[in-house]
Amino acid sequence: MGALSSGNVRVSLHPEVTDAAVERFLTVLPAVIDEVRGQIPGGRPEALRPGVELAAATTEGPTVQGTVIDSRGRRCPLPVLDLARAIGGVPVGTQITVLADDPAAASDIAAWCRMRQHELVSSSEHEDGARAYRVRRLR
Repeated sequence: MGALSSGNVRVSLHPEVTDAAVERFLTVLPAVIDEVRGQIPGGRPEALRPGVELAAATTEGPTVQGTVIDSRGRRCPLPVLDLARAIGGVPVGTQITVLADDPAAASDIAAWCRMRQHELVSSSEHEDGARAYRVRRLR
């Protein structure tokens, strides 16, 4: 597209692309990105952790519910992919908190929520400087 993107990848889809095809793409993409980063000197951050880490949410306030996804140290598009994988495992109405320190997560998570018809409840600074994105599953 002729724009510097700091390593981001933009994907455009034809209107006839099926949900199954998108899910397959999202399943394969993290491994492809990891493989490519492994070929670039300094391209794979030390803190990059494979897989989604789920833990029960702490009860620091009445608005914290559901699960917490720790995506700190994971780069675009992994935080939003972590959310996409986890949201199907919680009941409709449940909130998931995504902890992410990648600046791209702000726009990625907001756009994903709009596209997938879930609610981005809030975005706030976490105690360690990362962002905490609270998403409510709506469907």
